[in-house]
Amino acid sequence: AREARDRVAQNLGRQQVLLGGRVKESRRRLIGMLSRPVLARPMDLVYQRQQQLDQVVRVLVGAGKNSFEKHRNRLSFVLSRMEALSPLRILARGYSVSRRLPDQTIVRSVNDVKAGDRMETLVTDGALVSRIEEIIAKRHGNQEEV
Repeated sequence: AREARDRVAQNLGRQQVLLGGRVKESRRRLIGMLSRPVLARPMDLVYQRQQQLDQVVRVLVGAGKNSFEKHRNRLSFVLSRMEALSPLRILARGYSVSRRLPDQTIVRSVNDVKAGDRMETLVTDGALVSRIEEIIAKRHGNQEEV
């Protein structure tokens, strides 16, 4: 019976040493984990990510503003070119546009009309309706009646 008691005591001693080693190892690992910055100061990572996100947002907003400004300038340029080429601007400078009636075909040449045709001439502030009485064609610097 003494021998059995000695064996039990030996086994208990070994188990205490093993458990003590495990406790020490677990304590060491726990201290190691707790000393990591993420666990020691968990909000630091959140703040760092927030700063990175803020920077990305600033870059995107800046890029958006630059892109918008570039497109606005391009649109302004195109609109000014269109306005300069607008028939209404041409009329405002003293020119006119003539159309044959009733089909309203734009007259580009004396060959587009004949004597007696009705015409509509557009000017900056309205239109004039007239009838062709005579057609005079230009020929090499000279004028010739058609």
